[in-house]
Amino acid sequence: MKLAVYKGYMIPGIHFNNCSIWIINWLDNPSDIKNMCEIWVLMHTGEKICYISSDEAIPIFKKYHSFDKVIPANISLMGYDGKINLKVISNNQKVLSLSLEIKKTVKYRIINFILKHRNNKVYEQGKTETGKSFQNLPHKIELLLINYAEYKNNELSAIKTPPIEFALGNGKPSSEPIINYCIHKLEE
Repeated sequence: MKLAVYKGYMIPGIHFNNCSIWIINWLDNPSDIKNMCEIWVLMHTGEKICYISSDEAIPIFKKYHSFDKVIPANISLMGYDGKINLKVISNNQKVLSLSLEIKKTVKYRIINFILKHRNNKVYEQGKTETGKSFQNLPHKIELLLINYAEYKNNELSAIKTPPIEFALGNGKPSSEPIINYCIHKLEE
């Protein structure tokens, strides 16, 4: 089985009072798309919405994922001085704003030490919701703090665990807000 390599980072599940948000940012990928960014808004009603950085990325996304809506959007994702700011605009309207901060902790220093010395032997694998195989090889993980979140003009309140389990194949949200700098391999 041949696997396509995507490099960048993912934030696998930040949970709020009415939705969970995942951020996937592939800075290097096997397509001609320079930067492929996906913002998943998983409503606690079960609806799954993906805001995606370009029309050209939609067929790639649909190969691996089955969402209710896939919407092209202008996604501004900026990181600086340990902060991450996200703004999603669709149909000339701001849909999502998110402000996060990376927090250095002893726990993640130890995890990152282990990841650095694992010789690529520690990784997650499974299938996407469309049955395609994946492997995720993290090389650095950091804890995130949520400074501010707003979706469709409503401020979001952070919660620890969502009230439902989403159908994302074997992909699971993290138990706390993290950023996973990784290599992600997907079955072609």
